[in-house]
Amino acid sequence: MTGDFAFMFVCTIMVFLMTPGLAWLYGGMVRRKNSLNTMMFCLAMLGIGMLLWILA
Repeated sequence: MTGDFAFMFVCTIMVFLMTPGLAWLYGGMVRRKNSLNTMMFCLAMLGIGMLLWILA
């Protein structure tokens, strides 16, 4: 049981670290004036996902 919890914890931390990296990737693929909007959208999705994870 402890190993399962540790695995889920490590995977969750990796996803939370991956999401800002994804925001930087998407921010670099759009025009300069739209990059901040795209990055904020990715970070908002991180917050919504965290809220859904807590609720579910």
